[in-house]
Amino acid sequence: MPEILSAADAAALLRDGDRVLFGGSGGGHGVPEAVILALAERHAREGAPRDLTLMSAVSIGDWAETGFNHLARPGLVRRVISGGFNNCPKIGAMALEGTIEAWTLPQGVLSQLCRDMAAGRPGLLTKVGLGTFVDPRQEGGRQGPRRGPDLVELVTLGGEEYLLYRSQPVDVAVIRATTADARGNLTMER
Repeated sequence: MPEILSAADAAALLRDGDRVLFGGSGGGHGVPEAVILALAERHAREGAPRDLTLMSAVSIGDWAETGFNHLARPGLVRRVISGGFNNCPKIGAMALEGTIEAWTLPQGVLSQLCRDMAAGRPGLLTKVGLGTFVDPRQEGGRQGPRRGPDLVELVTLGGEEYLLYRSQPVDVAVIRATTADARGNLTMER
């Protein structure tokens, strides 16, 4: 029988420097809010974990307080890779002031990149983003003054330009679901 953990117990498993992929969408749709809140509370209490990388295909929050806004704490977050920061303005502010490394990449690209990461592929090759701010000849999707590694690479294949969105290592995935079976299949009701 699989072990069932509370949100606080799940948050206690995260270690300094973990790279955490969060499921969910926008203003609370499938967002693992209880674990996010427990993580923020743990950090407030213990000062740990530190230097997390947060990744999500979509901006997570309610434009004010919920979602990644809870995690906008000095020392908790080192890097954020997301489809936007509109729903989590507190994280967006940290990016703009240079407190964290941050990237905004296309939502569809991030969704497909998750699939490619799970399959062990080196990244997603696409023309999506050529000539825009995610093109490495411009900003490579970076938000704010703090610089981190290049996540997007310009490649030429068959004489045509593409962008390679590099797979990102993930230590922990946090997914909100109503039920789970022993094989790890998740379902979401209501």
